[in-house]
Amino acid sequence: MSVDVAVIGAGPAGLYTAWRLLQDPQFENQRICIFDAANRIGGRVLTVAVPEFPYVAELGAMRYLEAQILISGLIEKLGLSPAAKFHFESEGYVLRGKFIKQFKATDGEHTVIPYDLLADEKGMDPFELIALAIQRALRDVTIHDAADKEEAQAVSISSLHDKLRSLSNDAPEEQLVEKFSGKEWRLIKRFGKIDHAPLHTIGF
Repeated sequence: MSVDVAVIGAGPAGLYTAWRLLQDPQFENQRICIFDAANRIGGRVLTVAVPEFPYVAELGAMRYLEAQILISGLIEKLGLSPAAKFHFESEGYVLRGKFIKQFKATDGEHTVIPYDLLADEKGMDPFELIALAIQRALRDVTIHDAADKEEAQAVSISSLHDKLRSLSNDAPEEQLVEKFSGKEWRLIKRFGKIDHAPLHTIGF
């Protein structure tokens, strides 16, 4: 195809970019095309019906706040459907694999949500728990298929494996950011796997 401007991705950012270009007189006589790997537009704005259940689910962006004046203004300018207030009732929560029915979240002073923390996790704040989870996961990381890659230059993969295994399984005693060099982090993120699954396919 012969185009003047190719916009890659038909999600909100791509659609907005193409729309803005079409408003600019400088591009009035230019051929602007949007390309997307999917057979639909919208990107991560996707509503689907849940099979065998009378519900629809949002698999990406699902709501915005009134304080987000840029998107509010754009919706108004484009004449899109008026926003509806978002309200959702739940019958309970799933915490660490257990279904817990609705309960009083506080007793007036203290949170009473039964998170069922392990003994060595109690007393940690959320950031400490996240750091501990990452640290424990990193102990199981192996680096595959990286020896001949540019990112592996000047980095010993065997030494990197040793550093990963040496991480404490208890409360973090050192800053993870300081434990590994920038090159080592790039190797871990790009080529690291846990049980043969690439890290980029594992949720946060």
